[in-house]
Amino acid sequence: TNMELLFTISAGLADRDTKGKWIETNAQKLLAYTAHKGYKVAAWEFGNEINGFPFIYGWKHRVTPSQYVRDFARFGHLVKSLTPESRIVGPASAVWPLIGEPYPITGRLCKSPSVVFLDALSWHYYPQQSSRGKVATKRANPYGLLSSRSLNQISRWNKRMLEHIGKANTIRPLMHPTENWVTETGHALYGGEPGLSDTFASTLWWLDELGLLAREGADRVFRQSLIGSNYGLLDEKSLQLRPDFYASFLWKRLMGSAVFVPKINRSSTKKVRIYMHRDESMGSTILIINIDKTHEAALQIDLNGNGCINRIEQYLLTGKEGFMSSSLLLNGVPLEEDLVLNWGKKKTRVKYEIEGALTAVSPAGGVTYRVPPLSVLFLVFK
Repeated sequence: TNMELLFTISAGLADRDTKGKWIETNAQKLLAYTAHKGYKVAAWEFGNEINGFPFIYGWKHRVTPSQYVRDFARFGHLVKSLTPESRIVGPASAVWPLIGEPYPITGRLCKSPSVVFLDALSWHYYPQQSSRGKVATKRANPYGLLSSRSLNQISRWNKRMLEHIGKANTIRPLMHPTENWVTETGHALYGGEPGLSDTFASTLWWLDELGLLAREGADRVFRQSLIGSNYGLLDEKSLQLRPDFYASFLWKRLMGSAVFVPKINRSSTKKVRIYMHRDESMGSTILIINIDKTHEAALQIDLNGNGCINRIEQYLLTGKEGFMSSSLLLNGVPLEEDLVLNWGKKKTRVKYEIEGALTAVSPAGGVTYRVPPLSVLFLVFK
């Protein structure tokens, strides 16, 4: 499958002595076992949302930033001695909308000598909290993320993390900069919001977050989760693919790794989010997300600089029964698993009408597309 494993090691209360010092016995046994068996672990992460402990277990049971920093150095030495090829990641701090990182640890770690072990700074972000949890700074609701202000919240905290990384890299070895990893994110904290996080309503947010983080320097994004609760990409009972699974699949297949700024000559609405990537063959994909609830978006895209375009593919995603639908339409056709299982085959391309006609072409090389309200359009130029 070419998948890589990131394994989180407990830095919590169960692995600490009465004075709060981390006990490395369990971690040492696990790392030694994987090394003995020849199992490859791409990265070991130290702790999971340690900064939330004061609010979950009480102030007396907190792990102080200085204690975590000391423990991280011991953890780093342990990993280097047993699985030196693995990367070392932390602190996996929870970052909340509106308030950021409660009881912050990240800044202290990135200014400490322990940062020499920090291959990737990890953090978690959910743009809202579901009704399952008692504590919330922004409750999940159907249209709560359909504004640029809400969607851009993560940009604020990502910039903060990049500032911390900048400080870390003044201490780190010159040719080994710390990377920026979002190791947990989903539509709503506490397992997702039932009837919302498992529908197309989540898809507009999810693709926008991927586009925004790619544009602003996140190196890796880990979705919570593949399966489990309402934010899982698969239904845990039926194993049916949810809308965000299809969105993730199309992102991986269509969006290259090189990020560019798209040239839009004209747009009929400001409630549209646009991202552009290129792949190794210099093929371009433009992702257009219309977050307007009532109006379509008419955009004229400047194609100058894209070279000779032989084919244009279009992938228009809409909810089959509306915005909060658990099923999707792809170019107006009910979306099924054959898109994944038979990807790239002629019968699949024909069924879903992948190769679309241009709606209008200007003499200057522009092309106009109309994107329905609350929909997503991938345009692939080859």
